[in-house]
Amino acid sequence: MQKKKKALFLYLEPAGYVEACLKKTVQMFPVEAHVVRYPLDPNAPFKFEEIENVTYYDRTKYEGYKLDEMVAALQPDFIFCNGWIDKGYVNTTKKYAGKIPTILSFDNLWEGKLKQHIASVTAPFILPKIFSHCWVPGKPQVVYAKKLGFSDDKIKTGMYSANFELFDSMFKNTWPAKEKKFPRRFVFVGRYIEIKGIRELWQAFINVQTTTPNEWELWCIGKGPLDDEFPVHDKIKNIGFVQPKEFESYVEQTGVFMLPTYDEHWGVVVHEFAIAGYPLVLSTKAPAGTAFLQEGVNGFYHNPKDVKSIEDVLKKIMQLSDTELVKMGLHSHELSKCMTPDTWATTVWKFLNNE
Repeated sequence: MQKKKKALFLYLEPAGYVEACLKKTVQMFPVEAHVVRYPLDPNAPFKFEEIENVTYYDRTKYEGYKLDEMVAALQPDFIFCNGWIDKGYVNTTKKYAGKIPTILSFDNLWEGKLKQHIASVTAPFILPKIFSHCWVPGKPQVVYAKKLGFSDDKIKTGMYSANFELFDSMFKNTWPAKEKKFPRRFVFVGRYIEIKGIRELWQAFINVQTTTPNEWELWCIGKGPLDDEFPVHDKIKNIGFVQPKEFESYVEQTGVFMLPTYDEHWGVVVHEFAIAGYPLVLSTKAPAGTAFLQEGVNGFYHNPKDVKSIEDVLKKIMQLSDTELVKMGLHSHELSKCMTPDTWATTVWKFLNNE
């Protein structure tokens, strides 16, 4: 039997979809996954299940030299470092540079800010000496990776993947009913915070219903500081936080996904609802759209922080027939297949084998 390779993942706050990727990795390949992470965000309290060959460690219990001791005892064959914010993670990884594959992951976009320009001058002399490769979500992050000193052959994409099997099962279970009668309900899924653009979404939807009343509804799934501002409206529904595995009844009852964010690094939730067969309505600040949204084919973009722009795309969707909405949803599902936990696991395995 082939000896299992040890993959160490140094995470900040991994979300639920990471679990699906880790699970697939240890199922497909002879790998042990060891995951250091911080306590979970109370606004997104995902429940992680116990998975054979996946071990979790509480970052708060491994401060300073304790992290180094744990990693030394583990003797990993690969280290994945989630960004550069945690200096302890970076310093630990540095000790293994040149000895094993050391992977820097990040989802930051190149925005041309002064801080980024400074980093682009200094980082090429530092980061490639610590990290053998860079793993980012998609094309928008590749620009930054190059400016940080990584060559094309050292950069891989697909660092994020939704739980494909979970949302694909929801697609298969709910699609027959949607083909017969498409649910005329928009759905927002995310934290109720200002940056997600949810205030503008509420206002735009209310404006459209005021000027041109119709059967469409808006359902919101999540929780957060703006809970207290949730509008009282007979066509806007507050579902609250829902674990991903409990989404199916809501997938069955809603039809078009919306993410009006005005600052997003990627947006895995876009992938999740593309898999589930949703037409997509995204702000231009949702980078996941570069992989999963083709304007006018399976959805529409709107400008961030722009109530009138959101109103316009809401009206576009509302004017579509069930047949057109079904066609859009099927196209989203096809686009969603470009990234999966299988492709994620395969990338980890290639890193482990220096391929």
